[in-house]
Amino acid sequence: MSRGGAVATIGSAEAAAIEAGTVIDRIAPPRLRLQAGVLDALPLILVSFFIVARMQETGGSMDDLYDRTAYIGQIWMWVGAYAVYFLHTLISELITGRTLGKWIFGLRVTKLKCAPW
Repeated sequence: MSRGGAVATIGSAEAAAIEAGTVIDRIAPPRLRLQAGVLDALPLILVSFFIVARMQETGGSMDDLYDRTAYIGQIWMWVGAYAVYFLHTLISELITGRTLGKWIFGLRVTKLKCAPW
């Protein structure tokens, strides 16, 4: 059974050894994986900050959250941000095996034996 994981960038000699099945995979450091995940989740983070800032600007209270007409636009912003995140992650990993955040930080998704996903 295989599992996914982010692996640090490696040289061509190590890549050849991995293809031959002689090297056990190396899991990337948690810091790099976290940074890549935050970069990938940037649409969600930005929308969250925008919604909170807009609520504070208008003086909204928690009771106003139940007013559907006032916050229907914010709900659609959330839906859009989640759609961008989900589609970006799904499509980029299906096509290239990595997301933008993983590509920038030199990570890739692999199988347990370090073969490309």
